[in-house]
Amino acid sequence: MSFCPYCGKPVPEWAKFCKHCGKRLTEEVPARHKTQRGRVEQWPASSDYYIPVKAQKKRRIGKGTIILLLLVMMLITLNILAYVNLQEITGKYEILRNDYSKLKSNYNTLKTSYEKLKSDYNNLDNTYQRLKSDYSSLEVSYEKLKSDYNALQYSYQQLRLNYEYALQNYGSLSNKVSKLYNSFKLYHIPEAFKRCLNDEEIRKVASVVSQISNPNYSWDTYERIYNYIVSNIKYARDIDMLYVTEIGRILLDSNYYVVDFTIGSTSDYTQPPSLTLKIKQGDCEDQAILAYAMIKYYYRYIHGREYNLYIAEVVFNDGSAHAAVILPVMGGKVCIIDPAGNYLTSTFDSWTWTRRIASKDAVSELQAYSNHWFSNRGIKSITLYDINVSDGSYWIVASGSLSEIASFLSRS
Repeated sequence: MSFCPYCGKPVPEWAKFCKHCGKRLTEEVPARHKTQRGRVEQWPASSDYYIPVKAQKKRRIGKGTIILLLLVMMLITLNILAYVNLQEITGKYEILRNDYSKLKSNYNTLKTSYEKLKSDYNNLDNTYQRLKSDYSSLEVSYEKLKSDYNALQYSYQQLRLNYEYALQNYGSLSNKVSKLYNSFKLYHIPEAFKRCLNDEEIRKVASVVSQISNPNYSWDTYERIYNYIVSNIKYARDIDMLYVTEIGRILLDSNYYVVDFTIGSTSDYTQPPSLTLKIKQGDCEDQAILAYAMIKYYYRYIHGREYNLYIAEVVFNDGSAHAAVILPVMGGKVCIIDPAGNYLTSTFDSWTWTRRIASKDAVSELQAYSNHWFSNRGIKSITLYDINVSDGSYWIVASGSLSEIASFLSRS
């Protein structure tokens, strides 16, 4: 501890100024001694003179004042600078406080958004977990459905195959029923011509015609054919035959299929000439068609020339019907060949005392033929058919009363 040489108060050893009087402590402090009154006096370093401390203090008041003023001015300057800095810092503080408020507001906004997003996230996460659980359940259900679908697909394929197989068989059966239904129409004149008088059928009478025919004389062949049928084919009515009278059909996959049909019976149907020759019996229609087929075979394959030849469908006045063959001849004449009715246009041969085939005037011959059927009250009408034996097609050349047919044949 040191003492100020000016005021005598203690000061720290390291101090440069006295904190009590403000003097500069640059000079060395002389040794101290007490006076009689207890005052401390400073002795100069040199022994030549001594200056009391009070005098020395008075001598240095002006310099301390200047220093004090400088310190005050410095302090004022520092205060001013501090004030300026304070104002600047205050402005920056306000700016920072505003920025802080904004940041805090943004923070609160972001925090609110964050909380909302967090809530939404939690909701979405819960929804996701539920969906995940539902997906797992659906996946299990899907696998089961897939397995069931594959089983159904296999069953469907089997059913499809069975369906197609059944439909094929059913279609075949349906076609057979339809053919039976449609074929019944072919058992009656004139539709029967297509079935009974085609080239295939007339070729089946070749062996008989070749044996009995006369290649050089047609009329002799006509008579031999008539006599063969009368002698070898027994007249027999048709037996009852079952046939499809009605059918019910549905449209399925662009095809019609029979779903229902009705069976009936008939005792009137036309058989082909080959069958008549085989069983050696038939009614008037069967025998007329046989005669027509044999003559046509003779024309086409033996004689080499064809002439007009008609099948006559005869209706009697009592309502019954009959069939015969009519051969038109030049000059308005005709020859009627009717094996089943035992009628042949003929004349008496005085040389052989027998009746021989001939042609006669159409009007008189048709009247004679009508009289032959007196038990049926005569002929009411006649329809003449010309048949193309290549394919069984036909056309009606004349149809009407006895006189109308006679008039037509007279002009032929």
